[in-house]
Amino acid sequence: MSELTPGFKYIDVHTHALTHDPNIREIEVLDARMPPGFGIGHGLFCYGLHPWHIDEVDEKNYFETLKGHLQSQKFFALGEIGVDRSRPKNLENQLRLFNKQLAFAERFKIRRLVIHAVRAYSDIIGPLKELSHKPAVILHDYNGNMETANQFLDSINCYFSFGSRLFNLDAKGTKAFQAISLDKIFLETDDQYDKTIMDIYQQAADIKKEPLNSLASQIQSNFQSLLAS
Repeated sequence: MSELTPGFKYIDVHTHALTHDPNIREIEVLDARMPPGFGIGHGLFCYGLHPWHIDEVDEKNYFETLKGHLQSQKFFALGEIGVDRSRPKNLENQLRLFNKQLAFAERFKIRRLVIHAVRAYSDIIGPLKELSHKPAVILHDYNGNMETANQFLDSINCYFSFGSRLFNLDAKGTKAFQAISLDKIFLETDDQYDKTIMDIYQQAADIKKEPLNSLASQIQSNFQSLLAS
């Protein structure tokens, strides 16, 4: 896997819409519902089956496609995968497939996972802790409290990614962001198009009371560590 290319100032670790801005290293999130090959070739990418859409995709085809992506030098992480209790209709199936994807990650020694969890941190932490192969984990759009964050930090090689939710200063995730060490943080645009990654970096710097360049440098260092994991 290539290292962080000199010249990138910002890292958008989770985006569904590339800007191709030369100042930004963008990690594209590809979903299993997309046609084969869609988006491949632009740069580093994640590939996974979002818990909202598990009933829309043939599992066998999904895992075969995922296996093929593992051969790509541009494959960054398995994800986003996870559990979302705001969609309880197929919760049992979500939990089953989440564990099946973790077993796949274990079998093929996938180095990085991107996790979507809504009101489900207690559902995912146990299975992650039980993995004998210890991948780096990014908790995407983190919105838990600091107590929950510490549970992950105590037992898992994890990072917390934050996006436009940082503009809601009352959000649990924003309050946790204030306390989480900078060496465990990433920033993202996700699918929220009203804020650019530069907007989010500036908001994060303001909340942390850190110079923008210092924050950007630390996140670059975090990314280098993630690539080396």
